Amino acid sequence: MNNSLKTAISIIALGGLLSSCSSQSARISGTFAGAGSKSVYLEQVLGSRNIIDSTKCSSGGEWSFRYKFTRNEPALLRVRMGESFITLLASPGEKITVSALQNIGTNYTVEGSHDSELIADLNRHIASTHITLDSLYTLYNRESDAEARSELYRAIAQKYIDHKRYSIRFVVDNCNSLASVVALYTPMPNGSQVFGDRNDFSYYKMVADSLSDRYPGSVMVASLKKDVERFENRNNLAGKISSSLTGERSASPELAIEDMYGQPQRLSDLRGKVVLVSFWSSATQGGSILNGELKELYDIYSKRGFEIYHISLDTDRSAWINALSEQKLPWINVCDFKGSASPAVGSYNVTVIPFNYVLDRNGDISGKNLWGNELASKIEELL
Repeated sequence: MNNSLKTAISIIALGGLLSSCSSQSARISGTFAGAGSKSVYLEQVLGSRNIIDSTKCSSGGEWSFRYKFTRNEPALLRVRMGESFITLLASPGEKITVSALQNIGTNYTVEGSHDSELIADLNRHIASTHITLDSLYTLYNRESDAEARSELYRAIAQKYIDHKRYSIRFVVDNCNSLASVVALYTPMPNGSQVFGDRNDFSYYKMVADSLSDRYPGSVMVASLKKDVERFENRNNLAGKISSSLTGERSASPELAIEDMYGQPQRLSDLRGKVVLVSFWSSATQGGSILNGELKELYDIYSKRGFEIYHISLDTDRSAWINALSEQKLPWINVCDFKGSASPAVGSYNVTVIPFNYVLDRNGDISGKNLWGNELASKIEELL
């Protein structure tokens, strides 16, 4: 997860790719029922808010804008009221109509723009997934029965799988639309990247190739191709440090990151133990659940020579320390507060969190991204 991947974790940061426009214009109008005379803003997505125009709703909630393009390709825009916003992918000549009730970010319809309608469908699915996951997490946290908790955990995991499958279908079905780029860079409901796995390279390349034909010379396509190139480089690195998947062992890269007391903790000092190198963040939804699962494994195996080297990608020291204190994590916890720019992320080719590697007693990589029973079995095998 290098700088380009850090950009990908938030769709707002996608603006560097889609800041293009044409000599034509698009009319964008709508009605926000019950908005009164609130202000509405038209913004271009540029990594930070870039207000293009603003207006006030009429007594009936109506508003309108005219967006002028400087390039003959779609532009990624936001219509914002307060802290809620609607994402649009506008093309020259379109007459886009938006209608919304109450929370405009999740309860809206759009007409007159095929690409914007696709994004609306994507957002509705994401909102529905959020609601379901919130309910499941609430039930999980309230449940005390171990069997019931395991069942809820499986339901949560399945929901994330369903969301990934939906996103794949969306990208494949709409690879000729810039809406597929939005889907590629929109994060999971837990904040992690949907398309960040090594096997997802084909989707980035497919979209880049398809859009190259439709938008030759586009700044957006050129930027997407750069991400494809970075993805190829990451895959080459992954092939080197994950050769264990072919039955071979490879040495783990050295790490020396400070713990909460400012003391550097060297990974190589743990040689002789079976080590789980685990990447996480206190801001990741569901992180406390996974940590709870790890604590159960740690209680069982730590006395037999098992250790966890827990690397946080937090950038806020107080948030990280509070999480360590509240969750009472008993293993080695380290953080350099560089987030996705941490050298550890590049060294271990981490493209999504949570993520982990299992090291044998010699410090060689023996498995990756193992959880639950699979992780327990691998630890048993190596101890």
